[in-house]
Amino acid sequence: MSECRVTDIRLPIGKDIFALRVGLLCSDGGRLLLNTAEDFAYLPGGAVQTGETLRGAAEREWAEETGGPAGELRLLGLIETFLALGGQRWHELGFYFGMARPPQGWPAHGRPLGDQSDHVMVWQEPGEWGAAPRFRLAPYVPELLGVPAGDPLHRVHRELPAWEGPDLRFGAGGVGVQVRVNLLHVRRGRLLTCTEPGSDFWFTPGGTVRLGETLHAAALREWQEETGVAAEGAELLGFSEGFDPARNGQQLSFHFRMECSAELPDGPFPEQGGVGLWLDWVPLSELDTLPVHPAGLRELLTDARR
Repeated sequence: MSECRVTDIRLPIGKDIFALRVGLLCSDGGRLLLNTAEDFAYLPGGAVQTGETLRGAAEREWAEETGGPAGELRLLGLIETFLALGGQRWHELGFYFGMARPPQGWPAHGRPLGDQSDHVMVWQEPGEWGAAPRFRLAPYVPELLGVPAGDPLHRVHRELPAWEGPDLRFGAGGVGVQVRVNLLHVRRGRLLTCTEPGSDFWFTPGGTVRLGETLHAAALREWQEETGVAAEGAELLGFSEGFDPARNGQQLSFHFRMECSAELPDGPFPEQGGVGLWLDWVPLSELDTLPVHPAGLRELLTDARR
């Protein structure tokens, strides 16, 4: 195993920037705790680091900025952001967590951030944070704070048109990072999977998200590339985080249920990407006994039907 160093997943890919970020929403009686600088405001949080879970990143960022523990956190939502900043195009995946309990004794005038002393964390009333300068996520805050438990919000904030960048498969501090979509499609009690002939191993169709592309667009594109037919829709069911220390790998996967009424062969048929894989149907009743990746597909599909 090669040597790795902890690195922020906020880095240039070509001339553009990709960032994986966590944010924290701390509210109390309608007030919101915001980080403020001279001409902009933003939610507490920062870049996720290699080898770190999203929740672990949120806990670390809160401790760095306030000096205290975050306590219980609840995932409120995912916001895909595409914007121009500093003359560069940014593609950001932001995961936002709510705090169960606000910090006690926070001074009314705010407090400098522990890791950025020229920024101040301060309580702001709804009328203040809604009008805060360059607080891009202000329109989404009421939605995020109002999401029911277990049903995170998913939104796209786009200030730039879509662009076709390279795959989000890159190295960061010696770690290979990939952002991908997994495609789930069930017909007559069977799940469509990929396999290499003779391998006795199955996995869901899908592939790597591209820079400048939404997750939804990536799911539709990958479905077309692998099956040769268009899908009518794609619904995000959830995501999973994978870490492979032996291979210095880290993967963030988004699971989509695909809607497709086009005819597909009833038995095995070649995947259209030209890499020698085949698509095949696995009965849902056998998901617990066969080596089908990713794990937990039965639970994911069961939860989606509720």
